[in-house]
Amino acid sequence: MRAGRGPGLPICRPTSRARSPTRMAIDCSAAPGEAVREISRVVVRLSVCECRVGELSARSGTRNRLGGLLRSLHGRLSPRADADRGRPAVLPAVQRLHQVEPPGRTRGGRCPDAGTQAQHELPADHPGRGGRTLSRRRPDLSHAGTLGALHRRAGGRGKRTPDARLHPQVRGLLLLVLAAWAPPAAAQQLLDWSPDEVRAVGRHGPWPPPPVRDPSNRVSGTPAGIALGEHLFNDPRLSADGLMSCATCHQAGRDWSDGRAKGFGTVDLDRRTPSLWNVGYAHWFGWDGAGDSLWAQTIRPIVDPREMGGNAQRVAGLLRHDKDLACGYQRAFGGKAGDDDELLLVDAAKAMAAFQATLVSPRTRFDAFRDALVAGDRAAVARYPLSEQRGLKLFVGSGNCDTCHFGPRFTNGEFGDVGIAFFVRPGEVDTGRLGGLARLAGSPFNLLGRYNDDVSGANAARTRHVQRLHANFGEFRVPSLRQVGRAAAYMHDGSIATLEDVVRHYSEVNPDRLHSDGTPLVRPLGLSPQERTDLVAFLRSLDADPPPRPAPPPLCP
Repeated sequence: MRAGRGPGLPICRPTSRARSPTRMAIDCSAAPGEAVREISRVVVRLSVCECRVGELSARSGTRNRLGGLLRSLHGRLSPRADADRGRPAVLPAVQRLHQVEPPGRTRGGRCPDAGTQAQHELPADHPGRGGRTLSRRRPDLSHAGTLGALHRRAGGRGKRTPDARLHPQVRGLLLLVLAAWAPPAAAQQLLDWSPDEVRAVGRHGPWPPPPVRDPSNRVSGTPAGIALGEHLFNDPRLSADGLMSCATCHQAGRDWSDGRAKGFGTVDLDRRTPSLWNVGYAHWFGWDGAGDSLWAQTIRPIVDPREMGGNAQRVAGLLRHDKDLACGYQRAFGGKAGDDDELLLVDAAKAMAAFQATLVSPRTRFDAFRDALVAGDRAAVARYPLSEQRGLKLFVGSGNCDTCHFGPRFTNGEFGDVGIAFFVRPGEVDTGRLGGLARLAGSPFNLLGRYNDDVSGANAARTRHVQRLHANFGEFRVPSLRQVGRAAAYMHDGSIATLEDVVRHYSEVNPDRLHSDGTPLVRPLGLSPQERTDLVAFLRSLDADPPPRPAPPPLCP
């Protein structure tokens, strides 16, 4: 090795090839994979090339590992990099960093700023070693003007000249070395999972499940029925005042809810607006389960005087007389809208149910973890943060949360009393499932009625055999936990504001607030602050940003 220098460009090179540290840094950035592999092979070598900015001396030694790295990169990085990055592109940056050799520079490489070579900076075999020592007032430097100027600006005693190793380009290479040496952080983020825990986690997927079709709804899953349903879902003319549509409360930008603690219609309501994510997979609908089909549940808010306040005549008139809706209806149901207003109301609700069944929440961090855990992919499993892993262990373990929140949707779809107050105002209670079963039995739109499109009647078995018990008092539907972190407020009445407060509620729930005739589904978990934090972290891993939703397609283009 020997020191070399091209015109105006300081370099450190082997005898047969020249390449500057600046150019090598640029080459490394152009081929990071090659550079990192090279670093891992050569950084531990003891032979080095120590490069200084300005006059670059090169020597063998054991103290400067960076030099050995640069020397090896000289010979191993592709020579084509020099051709791809011509001297005109690199030289301006090098000139700013190192200064071009000024006119009159001596053949020996001394800068006018340097004066006499400092004694302590000469190699042991240099003929000038033993010359005059470094001046305290204006030191003579062997470096280029840039470092000389830095030294003079430092001024005063005890301040050393900036070392070439602190140069930004050199620091960049050092960071690259450290990055290559550092062990992957993800490899450390893996808890031990027992076979039972793996099976428990596996039951929460895969996601998304296959699409389902409702046999009681003949337009379920049909493109024409879905298109008609989306237009009706967004049509405010279904309401009595023409100002409120289904989308007023179930907003796509708010995860198909309204972001309020309690819903509203013509008056303020007593319950929270539930999200419609994944509603097509349910078998009971509404907080109290008063609907046994999605289309029957869709009818209720349209005709409820406290919500939209519409009626069958209003809906039927739109399907008959609105040109686009009439065309969409004919395409979906195979004929023109007839004279039976109630039937047309049901058909409109079935089309809207077909649309709602397409609202499937996106995959989440948990889903990627679950799939990797089941497949035994440890590298992918380790990408799931430790706090979320600990929270999941609580969820399927000592917390027993998956007793009610199980399966891919994180709900059993049934009902329970979790210690929320029954009173909605002084002297008035919300009976929950008890009242819902009474409304289900009295509804002309339940699956036991004439509007069920499943001629076999097999899908009505659940409705036929369900029993209304006093134990159902104060029970409400167990909601899905997918997108739960985006759905504040919480509980059927919106009485809990944050997800952290929900976890605190289950940690400290008072058993005396549970209905005495009901089967106790919850107990105070007594979680520590760290356990509550971990459980919330896991629940938030069930969230994901949904993709943008396109505008509804035209019914009859």
